[in-house]
Amino acid sequence: MANNKAFEVWSGLPTWAKGTIAVGGLAVIYFAGRGIWKRIIQNIDKQKDLKVQYDAKAEERQLAQQGIKRTLSDSQLQAMCQKIVEAFDGCGTTEESVYQVMKQMKNKADVLALISTYGIRKYDQCNWNEGFGDNEYTLPRAIESELDSSELSELNKILSSKGIDYKF
Repeated sequence: MANNKAFEVWSGLPTWAKGTIAVGGLAVIYFAGRGIWKRIIQNIDKQKDLKVQYDAKAEERQLAQQGIKRTLSDSQLQAMCQKIVEAFDGCGTTEESVYQVMKQMKNKADVLALISTYGIRKYDQCNWNEGFGDNEYTLPRAIESELDSSELSELNKILSSKGIDYKF
């Protein structure tokens, strides 16, 4: 009986009202689906970020067993991470600050320690492609997001000139 009543109400609506209801329903489905999809992608990215941190720490331990130890203190690494966040914060990246940090790396263990110390940090991004507002990235993802291909090439050249085989 309720189905018949709903059908009677629907049948009695003018065409414009049926169209409005249909478009509104599709809009609700679209925005709900987009929100769900965005959450799924964020969760996948978060898992990848955690793996990057875990892998960096594991590889750093492996290098230490081979006698390759980091040369930077925890406080130096924290200061470097803060300098990178400040370079990325807001509109316009200060690439030179990132290069200065990378020039202080002495070996691959230093780079891995920097990545694990950086962890997942938040900064305000001003990027048309990825949106505005706060983003939380690991160091590799932040660098990939903020530097263009020529800047990335320069950064990797700095590391390779020091005999460091890590590539961002």
